[in-house]
Amino acid sequence: MGLDTSCYTTSMAVINKQGKIIAKTERPLEVAMGKGGLRQSEAVFQHINNLPQGLTEIKKQLNVNNLDLNLAAIAVSSRPRPIEGSYMPVFKVGDSYAKALSLSSGIPLLEYTHQEGHIASIVYEKSNNIRLEDMDKFLVFHVSGGTTELLICHTKGKFSSFDIEIIGGTKDIAAGQLIDRTAKLMNLPFPGGPHLEKLGDQSGQTDISVPFSVEDTKINFSGPETHIKRLIHNEDYPKPAVARGIEQCVAKSLLTVLENALKKHQVKNILFVGGVMSNSYIKNYLSKNISNEKYNLIFGSPELSKDNAVGVAWLGYNNFFN
Repeated sequence: MGLDTSCYTTSMAVINKQGKIIAKTERPLEVAMGKGGLRQSEAVFQHINNLPQGLTEIKKQLNVNNLDLNLAAIAVSSRPRPIEGSYMPVFKVGDSYAKALSLSSGIPLLEYTHQEGHIASIVYEKSNNIRLEDMDKFLVFHVSGGTTELLICHTKGKFSSFDIEIIGGTKDIAAGQLIDRTAKLMNLPFPGGPHLEKLGDQSGQTDISVPFSVEDTKINFSGPETHIKRLIHNEDYPKPAVARGIEQCVAKSLLTVLENALKKHQVKNILFVGGVMSNSYIKNYLSKNISNEKYNLIFGSPELSKDNAVGVAWLGYNNFFN
């Protein structure tokens, strides 16, 4: 069983001995209308309430009435990234809950990171469409509400963990923060991504250009944020055009960083993970502008691009059974 308690979702997933998902649940944390997010303390409180409810839902899906889920191991996201000093209070909730389950039942505990889970969930989902033996080294663009990082990944074992090196990304705010802040300025609900995308789809022929700032493999999103604030305040353009403009800005920024990185790094497979990569416009823009002959672009479904526990469950499965 995998557990992940991220900034905005409480997630659990169970994978059986055949490597198939047999139960899973994701409970989005509640954010009041008009607010741009949650404090860590607020998120921690909601996770504490959600975890027992999530376990009850897992037992219901598995048709188990007692405490014995017959688990071989428990895998958990205990911190954001696999780097020294990586820490966020929300992940300690899931970590502590997993440790309590492990100690009380004698089930082995396997610790991973939220970022590794994101990567693993898409590799797992696409495992029937890609050659896993070609995934010993690959690029990952992790683009979410809290992260915009370009990574070189090396697979360890039979996908039991990853060696990860950051080679690019944002110097200030994340792409998801830019999108959520823009959505808030337009009085759209949180998280803003899906609502901004729907609004952008209404833009029609109206098009605006939002300037983007990229230096080698580093992105600056604070400049575009200032530009967007001015456009919305002055009501220079209809909101759908502004929404599409910010999507285009993010897409162009990601594309430019990738193009610069690919001049230095020889890889075939490029994996895109994180909630922002649920955006169809951004995915289509990247697909149209990166050579499909030279590179294999791997996008996940919206369901597994967002926060989930499938990835850490699969890592645990590979570690325990392979």
